[in-house]
Amino acid sequence: MLLKINSRGLLKYLSLSKQKSIKTNKSSNLKEKEDIMPEEETNSIAGILTDINTKINDLDERNNIIKEKITLINQTFLKQNDRSNREFVSVKEELSNLRLEIDRLKEGVQHIISESLNFARKEELKTLEHYAKIFEPLKFVKNEEVRQIIKEELEKR
Repeated sequence: MLLKINSRGLLKYLSLSKQKSIKTNKSSNLKEKEDIMPEEETNSIAGILTDINTKINDLDERNNIIKEKITLINQTFLKQNDRSNREFVSVKEELSNLRLEIDRLKEGVQHIISESLNFARKEELKTLEHYAKIFEPLKFVKNEEVRQIIKEELEKR
């Protein structure tokens, strides 16, 4: 006979088997001596079953504690996973912004380089300075001014 072991069912089974053995023992005296368990054996079996029941209950309690711990670990993992995902998205956005800024800086540098090609070089500036010294533009005089100077000189004499 297959039985599912739990403390109540086991104790019930023992009491039922004891009652059955008493009923069957009334019919035959030989069977009564063989079937009837001494009270010491019944008590020892009941003690063993109680110990087994206690151990099963302890194991069930440990199992429940482990299940609670696993649930807590899963919740913690899910929270950490959410945090990590949010941080990843944030870092990804920052990286995208940095790339855009680097592209803008590159464009600015390219613009400065292209504009610098239009600037005069040092040698060109030196050449212009040299010509300016040769011609001395401040000493140039207009035709009218020359006529005025000549006229003034003639009048002085």
